[in-house]
Amino acid sequence: MGRREPRREEEALMAWDRTGTPGRRRTELDARWYRSTRPRILRRDRYRCKWGLVQEGPELGARLYECQIRANQVDHIGDRNDNSDANLRSLCESHHQTRTGWQGNQASQRAHRDRKAQRNRPEEPHPGGATRPRT
Repeated sequence: MGRREPRREEEALMAWDRTGTPGRRRTELDARWYRSTRPRILRRDRYRCKWGLVQEGPELGARLYECQIRANQVDHIGDRNDNSDANLRSLCESHHQTRTGWQGNQASQRAHRDRKAQRNRPEEPHPGGATRPRT
């Protein structure tokens, strides 16, 4: 079953636009983000989701299969602080949630590895092995 497109303009709004409570990311973004950057990227991509999968093969060459559902969100492809057009793409809500969840999972795994590395004590030499002379 395919995803449906928003029927009303209110459904296309971001969650904080509906609830009135901004999230942490909204306060981190540049003031021009909502007035110029976000609308410009959505227009550039013709309000179509650019979540894609590249399939390559000898007879195919390289083809990009895109979602093409109506996009209502803009995603940073790489650095989240780089607002250049080349680092931004339009996504539908479903794919943006998928990507955000994946990024959150990756960050959680990195933090878990870092905490685990800090817990491990350095290996100490055995106290009995250093005092006994070898023959």
